[in-house]
Amino acid sequence: MDHGKSSLVFIHTLGVFDIYHHEKSLLTYFGNSKKTISLFKFFVAHIGQKLSTNRIMESVFSQYKYQDPSNTLRGHIHRLRAVL
Repeated sequence: MDHGKSSLVFIHTLGVFDIYHHEKSLLTYFGNSKKTISLFKFFVAHIGQKLSTNRIMESVFSQYKYQDPSNTLRGHIHRLRAVL
């Protein structure tokens, strides 16, 4: 089955974490947002799993104290989707 354009994505996890699409680093689009990169890494590490808001917040953002964790997570996911 032919789906049109082929897409090559390489994720480097040894040494410096980076993601390449057609030999271009995608991390440059994240800028200095370490929280968004951390969230992306977490999602890549848990592909195909259902993740609760609490588990994501505890794993990725445990060092931060947010008043509304669900709203905060939605904001980070919104920024991540904009990059991708």
